[in-house]
Amino acid sequence: MPGPIQGALNAFIMFAYPLLRSLCGKNSPLVTIWAILAEEWSARKRFPTFTKIVYVKLSKLPDGFKASPLIGETESITILTKAHGYIIVPEETTNIKIGQIVEVNLLPGFSYVSDQFID
Repeated sequence: MPGPIQGALNAFIMFAYPLLRSLCGKNSPLVTIWAILAEEWSARKRFPTFTKIVYVKLSKLPDGFKASPLIGETESITILTKAHGYIIVPEETTNIKIGQIVEVNLLPGFSYVSDQFID
């Protein structure tokens, strides 16, 4: 696994988690929601051709959800503690425009109560 915490979690999400779910016979899909991207997101210049994971903080809208990208260094655990979910961005995508509808994979351990997400 990579050394930086986000890199290690990204590798787990992309490789280990699907393998473990399959070995346990859990073939049901992950819990996902659709949300509107609140801010434009661009891939770092260093990694334009990798599958990317963008961690997001969710907030409720009257008719759905808004996903705000959490940006920072891969060594920062703070981004992970603020995230409600993540977006898997394909290799060929280097930019997601504000207002675009995205599929957010929810991180386990979060609940939605009274118009806000709680840990």
